[in-house]
Amino acid sequence: MTEYGIADIRGKSDRDVAVAMLGIADSRFLLWQAKEIGKIERSFELQKTARNNTRTMIAQALQPARDAGLLPLFPLGSDFSEIEQRLIPALQILKLASSTELLALFARGIFSSSKDWDCLQRLGLARPSTPVEWLYSALVSGALRRSGKEF
Repeated sequence: MTEYGIADIRGKSDRDVAVAMLGIADSRFLLWQAKEIGKIERSFELQKTARNNTRTMIAQALQPARDAGLLPLFPLGSDFSEIEQRLIPALQILKLASSTELLALFARGIFSSSKDWDCLQRLGLARPSTPVEWLYSALVSGALRRSGKEF
């Protein structure tokens, strides 16, 4: 079982197990690998319904529920604290930001309020003592504001 479905593989040949697993996986790499090692013939093509099994497809399908506030970040629970859950989207924003976006986040974060203090404290940036820490503190604050996770 995966996020894409369930495969019944009981009593099936290696080839049929591979086909069943490819039907419920993000199979772009797995299909190539199965063909390379001879588990599946090179002419094999995935069923149309399994060709879009990607993280992007799932994210797009769930986005309306997230936008409506119906789907929490971790719907089945998490070991992350509330502060860490607030930081995750902000850190993802920073990771993916271009140079221009980083400048905008910095500008947004310079004038941050004490609302970000607990998150900055978690990262050891609540009381920056060096120019680099001050820069990181402003970037994280800007990303928290952009992610909408400031409280």
